[in-house]
Amino acid sequence: SDFQKSIVDLETDTAYQYFFIPLESVEQQNVFVDSIWFETPVQATNQTTKLLFRTRNTGLADVNNSRVKLLINGETKALDDFSLKAQSSKIDTINFSVNEGGWHRAELQLTDYPITHDDSYFFTFKIDNQLEVLTINQQRDNPFLDALFSESSLMKQTNQSVSKLNYAGLSNYRLIILSDVKNISSGLASELKQYLEKGGNVVIFPPIGMDIDSYNSFLRGVRANTYSALVENEREASKINVRQEVFADVFERLPRNLDLPKAQKSYEMTRFSGSGQEMLLSFRDGGTFVGKHQVGKGKLYLSATPLDN
Repeated sequence: SDFQKSIVDLETDTAYQYFFIPLESVEQQNVFVDSIWFETPVQATNQTTKLLFRTRNTGLADVNNSRVKLLINGETKALDDFSLKAQSSKIDTINFSVNEGGWHRAELQLTDYPITHDDSYFFTFKIDNQLEVLTINQQRDNPFLDALFSESSLMKQTNQSVSKLNYAGLSNYRLIILSDVKNISSGLASELKQYLEKGGNVVIFPPIGMDIDSYNSFLRGVRANTYSALVENEREASKINVRQEVFADVFERLPRNLDLPKAQKSYEMTRFSGSGQEMLLSFRDGGTFVGKHQVGKGKLYLSATPLDN
């Protein structure tokens, strides 16, 4: 018996001797995949993808040279060995690539005895053959952005004027760029906030002479830093945050005398303690050149300067 609850009535009979024996559970060894995630938010065909996974050992014995296998659509894509101390967890990385877009069925599989029912971690992921980008302009298209996206086979850019913007189609885009838009109307602010909270990405390049109140009304609504005074003196970037995912695989190494960008005119950014800004580029005076904010499930990137000469 486990002596937790009586399940039988025993009549005392002096002709018998009774021995009550507690059954002790046997400690079972078990190793399993606890969780997985990709290193970067976007996966592409024919490029190395890094999958991070956490394994956990709940047993009392160490695990040495155990094998983990990654299957994509039933085909083995990668193998790796790992060791794990008793009563601990560990994060490892496994690399793979696929040559087709669309949805993929994946399984991260390890070998473990005697408990085998949790030896596989199943997941799915999607690779888009093309990423849709929307650039919202005041009137004319930005030649620098057009030149940038014309070189990319992965990203397809669509230009729309802010006065003729199709609000209903914003959710179709992976990235929305505001370039030289003078005023963020209450309607556009509301749509952008919803888009961000659902996981969208927005980049803002403010124009010189913008309606700063309309911009800051939107930014306060998403708990981001706001724009303040226009600085008409040249400011030079002094630091690039290479730990940010934006710069993943951009630099093989950083030279000592890195030629960072300069701004002929730029806006000061008012920082708020609750905004949670992550600096991507900073000016020599410590001000924000480009900052990132988490808004719901999405990301908002704010530049201190427009994209013009």
